[in-house]
Formats: sequence, C-alpha cells, structure tokens
Amino acid sequence: MTNSSNRVVIHYKGDDSALCDIDPHVRTCPSVLRKLEEKEAPPSVVCKKEISKSVLSIDNQCVMLPRNCKQVKNLQSRSRQKLRL
Repeated sequence: MTNSSNRVVIHYKGDDSALCDIDPHVRTCPSVLRKLEEKEAPPSVVCKKEISKSVLSIDNQCVMLPRNCKQVKNLQSRSRQKLRL
C-alpha cells in the first residue's frame, strides 16, 4: 500500500493581491534582539506586549518585532548563559 491516500491537494481561488513578496527568512533587527534580551518578564508576556504596542507598517513588522515567543525565550536564555560565563 502506498501513502498516496494521505495526500491532499489544495487549490486557492482567492485574491492573490493579498500575498506579500517579503522573504520569509528575514532576520529580526539586532537592536530589537538586544532589547528583547534585556527584558526580565516571561517570554510570552514580552512577546505579547511588544506585538500589542506595535504601530509599525506591515512592511516593518517582520524585522522590528519578535517572530514568536520561542525567539524571546532563546534570547533570554542566551543572555543568562553569557552572565554565567
């Protein structure tokens, strides 16, 4: 038996003008990363606050905001490790 029964084909019939041409692998600005490292609050709180207070244009959001809570968690963890050394 093959795995072909588990495959799905999706056909999008929407407005393609809503698609953006931004590269999905854009790095968050180093200044934003440094700012996030210094926060003492839990990563989920930091991430939500940064996103909720944002007034950036959609073009700048991908580089001026954290991608997700995991990114904030990793930054804070790395910062604590540097202090231990």
